[in-house]
Amino acid sequence: MVNLNRGIQKIVRPVLEVADFRSFSVLGDPGCDGLGAEIMAIFADLLSEAAATDFTLILVRP
Repeated sequence: MVNLNRGIQKIVRPVLEVADFRSFSVLGDPGCDGLGAEIMAIFADLLSEAAATDFTLILVRP
């Protein structure tokens, strides 16, 4: 795992063990639908909601 900044980590191993969690969020890549202002505003809202969970997984396309 590579720590990018302020709690954001890039997973470089296919398996990541997370001990003792109660909730998580899974978000999709906002770039899949284009990066317009509306999409980015929705993504920002989702990230704000996800902050209340123990961890957030963001799926991105290579």
